Formats: sequence, structure tokens, C-alpha cells
Amino acid sequence: MKLEEPSRLEKAYHEAGHAVIGIVLRLPVSFCSIVTDPPMCELHEDYPTPTADDEKDCFAMFLLAGITAQFHFHRAGSRPWHCGTDDEQIGKLGIENRLAWLRDDVFDQVKQNEESIRRVAQELLQWNELSGEEIQKIVEKGT
Repeated sequence: MKLEEPSRLEKAYHEAGHAVIGIVLRLPVSFCSIVTDPPMCELHEDYPTPTADDEKDCFAMFLLAGITAQFHFHRAGSRPWHCGTDDEQIGKLGIENRLAWLRDDVFDQVKQNEESIRRVAQELLQWNELSGEEIQKIVEKGT
């Protein structure tokens, strides 16, 4: 069964969650788009594969932030259309013993950064794509 295509609003909040939490965690966010297939928030290509536990936790939080923000802001009708990719990457990190704690921490981070996530989502809805620098400026205005 194929999942129904998400709304632009769902995509915007999902990708804004990745982007803002990535910036907050000091990850090198390169760009964010809701028009690519699939929509995506990318880290700079020279970002190394996480090896230390704290690096893995940070990357997992970045991956978890998308669906967390999507459900937090757009509860009605939300569906995890491409979270399988995020979940697959998390599974490769070998952090199952810390995953419940990380999910709680990501939820707290999303709540603490609601305004920045909302503004990034609005900008994505207007412009379809944002650079890492543009996202950084939005996050800095929110702090």
C-alpha cells in the first residue's frame, strides 16, 4: 500500500524540524528543500560519518527531529511518508539502548525551538528551499 503524498505544510514542518534542530546541535546544515523528491534537509557533504557515541546521538536527534516537528505542529492527518529513510539511518548507528531518551530529548528541543521551526517552515512554504546560512539567520533571530 502506497502512502498518500503529504501536504506541503507537513513537508515544511518535517524538514524545518531537521533544519532547526541541526543548527541548534551545531551540525553543518547545507540546505533544506520541500520540492526535491523526497523533500530533504542535507548536511554538508564533508560531514563525517558519526563514530563516537555523542556524534551518533547528535545525528540521531537530527534525524528524529523531522517526524517530531511534523507531528508536533501538524497533528491532524500527519503521516510519516519518508521516515523510513530516517529510521534506516538511525538503525545503522547502533544506539538502540539510548533511543527512548533521545526521542524525549528531541521532543524537548522541538518545543524549545517552536518559533524558529515555525518561521523556517513558513519560509520553506514561500521559497521551497533555504540554504544553511538562511536557516542559521532565522534560528539566530529566534534566540
